[in-house]
Amino acid sequence: GDPAWSPNGLFLAYSSRRANTYDIHVSYTGPRVDERRVLTNHPGNDWNPSWSATNQIAFTSNRDGNWELYVMNANGSGQTNLTHTPTIAENDAAWSPDGRRLAFAPEVSGNWDIYVMNGDGSGVVRLTSHVADDRCMTVPPEDLLR
Repeated sequence: GDPAWSPNGLFLAYSSRRANTYDIHVSYTGPRVDERRVLTNHPGNDWNPSWSATNQIAFTSNRDGNWELYVMNANGSGQTNLTHTPTIAENDAAWSPDGRRLAFAPEVSGNWDIYVMNGDGSGVVRLTSHVADDRCMTVPPEDLLR
């Protein structure tokens, strides 16, 4: 997945395979560019970070055996599975501009569609239903939607 900027523009979250699996890393982009932290360190793969306006990072992980959406605080604490769907793969999380909702793409019956949920995993709503795959969304700034 693409790297994700922090709301203040000073940090960049990205996935990196430094060992046998991918983990989420954060690098400071200011004067001390050598500052880097590993936020996840798990036998599964963690990737596709998306940074919210409220300083949470959503990411995709297969740490529980299939691809699920997780969220954590910007310092790596509080890693929580939001989707809990053992037979469905979720991917491509994108935060709303206010950081309260997530758009994401689950693969249901071999087809990817776009859904939206609250940042705590509640209130899941399906937005698309088409035989073609719908995914890899970008959420525009709020002022573009007015």
